[in-house]
Amino acid sequence: MSKSRLALSVAIACLLSACDPSAKQVAFPVLPNELKDCTFHYISDGNYGITVARCPNSTTSTTYLSGKTARTTVVIDGVEYTKKEPSHE
Repeated sequence: MSKSRLALSVAIACLLSACDPSAKQVAFPVLPNELKDCTFHYISDGNYGITVARCPNSTTSTTYLSGKTARTTVVIDGVEYTKKEPSHE
């Protein structure tokens, strides 16, 4: 194998290994009392990541982008509420 092919193979292997999916718990040293019961997790597909809060005794909400539109989901006592889009009939 030539040196240029070997270098290209190593470069591709390095790029591919940087895109591994992952999930890990993260800690924030300072939290308000309302979030003390929460655990936080960073989840990534290798390209994009999101921090998720799991709060068993709290109302939680998540805002995220769907294309160019910001969407919000609220969970209260385990029931998910999502804003309905206006009907264009």
